[in-house]
Amino acid sequence: MRFVLSTISLTNRTEKCFRDNTSTMISSTTNRSSFILDLLPKEIVCTIFDFLWSHEILYTFLHISDYIDGILLRYPNYSVNFKSISKRHFDLVCHRIKPNQIKSLVLSDSNKTPGQSKIFLSLFPIEQFIYLRAISLFEIENDSRFLFSNINQLKELVSFETDTLSNLWMIETIPCLKRLQVNQHLDTDYHYEHLLNSISFSHLRNLTLPYCSYAQLQRILRVAPKLTSLNISLFISDCTGIDYFAEQHQDTPLSIHHLTMSICTFSKFRYLSRNFYFFSLCCSNNITSSFRTISFPYASSSTTRTHRFFWRKC
Repeated sequence: MRFVLSTISLTNRTEKCFRDNTSTMISSTTNRSSFILDLLPKEIVCTIFDFLWSHEILYTFLHISDYIDGILLRYPNYSVNFKSISKRHFDLVCHRIKPNQIKSLVLSDSNKTPGQSKIFLSLFPIEQFIYLRAISLFEIENDSRFLFSNINQLKELVSFETDTLSNLWMIETIPCLKRLQVNQHLDTDYHYEHLLNSISFSHLRNLTLPYCSYAQLQRILRVAPKLTSLNISLFISDCTGIDYFAEQHQDTPLSIHHLTMSICTFSKFRYLSRNFYFFSLCCSNNITSSFRTISFPYASSSTTRTHRFFWRKC
């Protein structure tokens, strides 16, 4: 019995010694990690932050050391992504980051984050984001859109992404837009295509449109001399429009390096009888070759027509 008690006592002392040593090792490791981070130049720390979302930065690095906290306080290039974010992370960003520190912003009023844009912009009006360069808007609720009325005051804004053409009124007076992306095609888009006429394309380099008429495409190619990437769905009223489109020549040399284009055509009077045609073209790098010949069948007949699309070399 004495032997058993001695063994138990020895075991308890061994476990306590092991726990103490482990605690010391963990504490030492933590201090060493903090010390190593404190030795890094500010520029390297900021470069690490450039690859992370704002909530990831704060959740990972906040309160590690006074040195890191000082960098977080003055870091000017936060990329804020509130799409599908948790409330805990949303509150963390709102409490720790000022609008003039944000360069990229993603807002979403989806089912996972309803009313988010109204909550955020009631705390920080859009005109306070004076250094914002990119904004993405998803499923913004109708009663929140007025909060973006002053977005034209953001002189640094060069990238705008949204899920509907109806939001393009927000950027009608943005002078130096370089990237415009509309992600979804809605049945009501043809009501809002005219908004494209009020947007400045003089500096635009990347354009994505899910709905575009042939007349609008002609205008875009005319007023967007710096365009290098184009991703569009072109809608033409009937199959004869395809013939007309294929025979056209672009007077201004194109500098486009990447093109993804879908062409949809339908007959107004026989749409219900499936007189529908869909064509897709994707080119990259060699788009400026002399011409590309494309053959396709019409859905309403068994005939096949061949067209030559000419791309003039710059």
